[in-house]
Amino acid sequence: QKKKKEEKKDEQPKKKDEQSKKKEAGAPVEGELSTATGMTISAEASTTLVAQLAHSETLRVAAALVSSTASNTRTKDKVIAAYKAATRKPKGDEEPPPNPRQTQREQEFRAYKKSLENLRVAGVCGALHTAMKKELTSAVLVAVTEAIRDCACYPEFRTDFGDIGVCETLGECLGRENLGIKTKLALLQAVRNMAFEDPKNRERLGAAGVCEKVTNLLSSSEESNRKTFAAAAQSVRDLCRDSSENRARFVDNGACKRLTILLSGEFTEGVGVSEAAKNALGAETKVAILQAVRYLAYDFARGREQFGDDGACEAIAKVFDAAVPQPNFAPQWNVLSDCAQAISYLAYNHDGNRAKLVRLCHDRIKL
Repeated sequence: QKKKKEEKKDEQPKKKDEQSKKKEAGAPVEGELSTATGMTISAEASTTLVAQLAHSETLRVAAALVSSTASNTRTKDKVIAAYKAATRKPKGDEEPPPNPRQTQREQEFRAYKKSLENLRVAGVCGALHTAMKKELTSAVLVAVTEAIRDCACYPEFRTDFGDIGVCETLGECLGRENLGIKTKLALLQAVRNMAFEDPKNRERLGAAGVCEKVTNLLSSSEESNRKTFAAAAQSVRDLCRDSSENRARFVDNGACKRLTILLSGEFTEGVGVSEAAKNALGAETKVAILQAVRYLAYDFARGREQFGDDGACEAIAKVFDAAVPQPNFAPQWNVLSDCAQAISYLAYNHDGNRAKLVRLCHDRIKL
């Protein structure tokens, strides 16, 4: 035991020496960068941080700092907006006295926002994109993708990322083999943020083959896909918004059939799975799949036709039936709401689907 204690004492100075060497070289030290969150990252520090994204030794920590700066900015913005909405007074009433905590939140938000602006000016978008194209370990790829995902919450970052080819790189990354669950989730979330309220990026993502790759992730034959069903379905929904081209791509690649199989609970696709796996769809995943059905059917006759042929009406009726109020069973109102919307979109201007849905759901809708 004495020897072990002596060895540990000997190791500690070595670690300190390594830390001091890293500092002298201008490299970030683990644990040190995390304390920077909450403070403004100056223009000079932003340039240094962006440079650190080019080095494999510092890439993961630097990407994590970019990600936390972007996500914290968004979180503070939401909290401030929620507080203002909750304390808003009718016209004519006196304004409430200043809240010190709220004042602090606003100061923190401005600091984070300024840090993001400095990072953008320093070229963080190009640095993250360059890093993403390298051969990275899964942990580093997740960190870089999460940084892109969090920055893409802001329109100016989405535009910059789209212009330099991030959509195409996301398509290439989604096509890689043996992706882990965390990597798949990060990539799908980045796709969603890039597509949000950006028609150009939606078209770029579709042209880069992302629709086909997202459809592949809806396959239940791979065990690792089951934890990404909700994210994949949400990506279908966001890529299909106001894009008939992407709807066509999803239909051509068999997304209607795969979504229907997931809703019906027939997960096997020829592969035997346990009962626990068959019951893996929670309410959140069901809602995501129903929304994907809705956006694929919206203003797209071929999508409605394909869903009808693939048995989506019967699958939705089954989900609808399971979600309605029953003795000793709380109704899943969010699932019921999205079932009703999916039913209306599938029935619109399609006599065959309408007849099926009336026959299958009429009694439950009356309840």
